[in-house]
Amino acid sequence: MSGLAALTIGAVAWSGHLFTLLALLALPMVFYSAKGPSQRLTVLACYYAASIWPVMPGASQFFGDNAGLHRSPS
Repeated sequence: MSGLAALTIGAVAWSGHLFTLLALLALPMVFYSAKGPSQRLTVLACYYAASIWPVMPGASQFFGDNAGLHRSPS
């Protein structure tokens, strides 16, 4: 359940709108409500996965063919 909450926070906070960054205020509560280190690691991994996802298209545009994010036609 904590992983899903962290995934939602990461997706909402880094959606590209300024006021959605306020969702980051809930992340410490989700992190400290997790039971044990393995669940806390899951929370952080889910948050990171959701927040890094919008970077991929931008990296592909910036680096072009050298980004390694898409397959080149063979």
